[in-house]
Parts: sequence; C-alpha cells; structure tokens
Amino acid sequence: MLVLDASAICDLLLQTRRAEGVRATLDDASEVLHSPSLVVPESLMVLRRHLLRGAIARQKMPVLVGHLFDLDVELHDVDERTALRMIEMFTNVTASDATYVVLAEALEATLVTSDLRLARAASRYCDVTAVR
Repeated sequence: MLVLDASAICDLLLQTRRAEGVRATLDDASEVLHSPSLVVPESLMVLRRHLLRGAIARQKMPVLVGHLFDLDVELHDVDERTALRMIEMFTNVTASDATYVVLAEALEATLVTSDLRLARAASRYCDVTAVR
C-alpha cells in the first residue's frame, strides 16, 4: 500500500521534473493508493500558488482538479484516534504532515513524498519513498 502526500500528487498534476519519479514509484507498486482527505485542500493550495505566479492558466484549474480526482486515491478522514497519534509526533512533524505519516503508519504503508524534510522526519514512523 502507498500513501501519497500533496507534494507527490502536485508533481504529477503539474508535470514537474519529479513527476517521472512519482509515476515510476506508482507503476512499480501497482497498489491501492491512499491519502488523508487533507490532500485535496493542500493540493489546491499548491495549484493556487502556481496560478497566482502565472505558471498555470485559470482555465486549466478545472482540468487539474479533475485529474486530482482521477488519480483514484482512497481518501481518509481524521478521527479522534488519528488526531491523538498526530499530537505525539508534533516535535518532529507539522500537524498537516502528521496526517500523512499517521495514515501510512496505521495502514503499514509506504509514504510517497517529494518533500525531503518530511521524508526524513517520517522515516522514524513508517517506510518512506522520497522522490527526488
């Protein structure tokens, strides 16, 4: 099983230089993909930043959102047990990042991220594939 964070998903959506590495990781695994539901607003935040910089056109936004939901990622909500586990990680990861780490830990899945800071911190709790 794989847990994708917003950095990996946005690399795919925006076809960054790391997209090939993310795609290869997904192709090699051919497993069910998971993310906390937070991945949707976090991905939209990244897309907004690119929109405001002029890196993507406004008319492309609905297409990118469609691609986001076409990824066939099973979304998971945060419950009380998850939140309690997240706060145990606060000395090492942010609350947002902890949602991905706790999910990967709970599913005994590998976290796929292109955020190298998160990859280093998450490796204390779960398997991580850092895409460069």
